[in-house]
Amino acid sequence: MKTTTTQPVRIDTTGFTLIEMIGVIAIMGILAAVITPNALRTLDRAAERAEADTLHNLGEQVKLSFKVNGWLPGLKPTPPFTTWDQDLWTFADMNPADIVTNKRQMARVFVLEPGAMPKRAMLLSSMRSGLALGPANTAAAFTAVWNWNAAGDLTLFPPPAGWAAWNNTNIEYLVIERVNLQAVYMTINLSNNTAKSTNLVGYRIQPVGGPPGGLQTLTKGTSQTLTMRPNERLDLYNTNVGTGVPDYTYIVSSGFKVIDFDDTNFWTPQ
Repeated sequence: MKTTTTQPVRIDTTGFTLIEMIGVIAIMGILAAVITPNALRTLDRAAERAEADTLHNLGEQVKLSFKVNGWLPGLKPTPPFTTWDQDLWTFADMNPADIVTNKRQMARVFVLEPGAMPKRAMLLSSMRSGLALGPANTAAAFTAVWNWNAAGDLTLFPPPAGWAAWNNTNIEYLVIERVNLQAVYMTINLSNNTAKSTNLVGYRIQPVGGPPGGLQTLTKGTSQTLTMRPNERLDLYNTNVGTGVPDYTYIVSSGFKVIDFDDTNFWTPQ
């Protein structure tokens, strides 16, 4: 009679013990605590670089629209009056939402240097929720924000009123595009070089979309340097000051120009 022997089934008991699993979880927690903040900060820096590029492009559009239109965004001289973002998206044919807010749904701010003829402008963007942008509508506040840097040097440039939330720790979340408008303005030098006795000549500036300014005079042997906006009109008169049709009219473009009045009783551009 054949006997069949049954072998016992061997159960594999290898695996992680509870203590080993706790150790692995603890290590993973430590790694997460170290890696996660660095990963998040890397994402923040990438977002800030992308925002800086966007603001730079918008800054170029500000200068270009100023050259073409003769007014800065938000300063349209004739009805219907518009806001800065409306002027930019109309000029650049952009989506309005891509101008007025950043990718983190925080509102961007466009600020002009206070004064009748601003030479500087800023585009400001906060890349962190809860850090609102304060006003920069005074000369001191504008300059303080303009001079801030990535290092957050708030000792040299104390934050103006409304910016108390920004400090040396979070200043890196503020993206600033500084727009220098100086080169867009036109500088004109008028010279009255006539030697004749009737030497009184005049000029009048007409802003874009506005009425002519008051008549200004230039006596013999004197000169006057004018700073004008793009597309403004300069009317020049000879000895018949301010009467009739101007003797010379110039539409401002850009750069520097010299116009002389001489013994021929003519205004001559150089």
